Amino acid sequence: MLDLDKNIILIKYKDYLRNKYKSFSLKYIKVFIDYINNNFTNIDPDLYFKDLLKNNKELITNYFNYIKELSISNNVKNLLISSLRNFYSFLYSNHYLDEETLKYSYEIKKFKREKKKYYITLTELNYLIRKATLFLEDLNVFKLKALLYLIYFSAISSKDLFILKRENFDFNHSKIVLNQKIIYYPKKLNKLLVRYFNSEEEINNAFNLSERNRRILLGVLGRYKIKNQKVDFKYLRECAIYYLSKKIKNPFVIKELIGFKSVDTAKKYMTFTNEELEKIYHKKINLPK
Repeated sequence: MLDLDKNIILIKYKDYLRNKYKSFSLKYIKVFIDYINNNFTNIDPDLYFKDLLKNNKELITNYFNYIKELSISNNVKNLLISSLRNFYSFLYSNHYLDEETLKYSYEIKKFKREKKKYYITLTELNYLIRKATLFLEDLNVFKLKALLYLIYFSAISSKDLFILKRENFDFNHSKIVLNQKIIYYPKKLNKLLVRYFNSEEEINNAFNLSERNRRILLGVLGRYKIKNQKVDFKYLRECAIYYLSKKIKNPFVIKELIGFKSVDTAKKYMTFTNEELEKIYHKKINLPK
């Protein structure tokens, strides 16, 4: 009789990963195990997989639907699916699982792979500004810089730009108060903004934006793609959120600053390299003196 004890199977699987599939991690299968624990409370703990293996196709389908609803990237979702297939291959090779169920696990289609988005740097933005002003007679460097810097450092939306008035600016506190919303920007940007506003009267909004000059501006910016990335106000706002996330490193603060409904949306921008994590840890964590 096969030993269906959960802990024994997981120990065997851990050895299986160590010897053959080092690219997979046990933590992804623990998501599957937690799912079973939360949804099959009536399972005999001494015969953990016995009932599950009888109706495994339904379990695979339900688990896939569970993964589908998780607030994680498609790439991570695909890792969970690949890990499940790997786990089932292990179960099959050890005669815990039938071949039909194994094949069914490979019939589940993966999610569309997400390309890692590139966010332009401030140096690249300055390059775009210099190039764009060569083709824009009515907009010199300091005007374009004031507008695009405001987007890049505050993450103000395109919609808000079109209703923004100069009276909404609080230069003493470097913030914009607009429709019960507060949008912060760097203090050093005040000088550029004041220079812009003193250079021309306000007509329809703070930067006198119209649909026509917006199209012209974005058309010129579009001539100079960075990493094949189309540059528009929406993309610059995403770059701003990414920039703020890298600097602030707190999804709860980002949620409030940007006005996201969920902290999960803010977390999507919170990616760190191993070097960054090491720096953050050693800066924040130390033994008491």
